[in-house]
Amino acid sequence: MPRKATSEEKPKPRARRPKKASLTAETHAVPVTVQSALDQAEVARLAHLYWLERGGQGGSAEADWHRAEEALKARAASNQG
Repeated sequence: MPRKATSEEKPKPRARRPKKASLTAETHAVPVTVQSALDQAEVARLAHLYWLERGGQGGSAEADWHRAEEALKARAASNQG
């Protein structure tokens, strides 16, 4: 008969992914720090939200990227002052 695993041997449960919520770029808070105001991952995440707002069609990836950069610059500036 196999022995029972001790608490040290038991595998840890995997973290569950959060349920997908309805996202909009205007209401979705993108954390911005002063030091990383133009962090590429933050810009990419916000640009992706803009694309999702259009239903994943049309528009320009470059325009979304530029819009995201400008939005993050504005947020960083408002957080500083």
